[in-house]
Amino acid sequence: KNARTAAETWLPRCDGAVILSDQSDSEEGIVGVPHEGKEEYNNIWQKQRSNWRYIYEYYRDDFDYFHIGGDDTFVIADNLRSFLARPEIREQNDAGHPLYLGRRMKVGGNANHLFNTGGAGYVFNRAALELFYDSLDESFCAPHRHGFYEDVLVADCLKNGPAHLVPIDTRDSSG
Repeated sequence: KNARTAAETWLPRCDGAVILSDQSDSEEGIVGVPHEGKEEYNNIWQKQRSNWRYIYEYYRDDFDYFHIGGDDTFVIADNLRSFLARPEIREQNDAGHPLYLGRRMKVGGNANHLFNTGGAGYVFNRAALELFYDSLDESFCAPHRHGFYEDVLVADCLKNGPAHLVPIDTRDSSG
């Protein structure tokens, strides 16, 4: 139901969109992407690893930025597009710097353990997507861990990888 709502509201405002799930549904336009382990809340990390792998393999050359969010996420696409068009973001992207953007949070209040929350969704540019994809099966990315804290594991993977990429907070001074 949530996928249909997204498809009827904010997804058409995006430059492109795909709805991924564990099972395909051609009537709803949902692409099934298999993942390691059971289909359960405590296995979202494996689901997101497979989803990002799918995005990279099928869409990496089609877009400059990639947003991922749950089926209960609502995005104001025009606002996101405006944010990504800001000069400081465009300059970083155009220079090939990896960008991992979102609502940054601290794990347990620890300022040295940051992540972009998956609840609101987060954005990779193509360079960050490539770094993440290339690291998915590395031990520092916990390739066989099962857990619901996939947003923290994404951040850990990027931080512990070759680029030592940390999340960029997209909030302004008003929050």
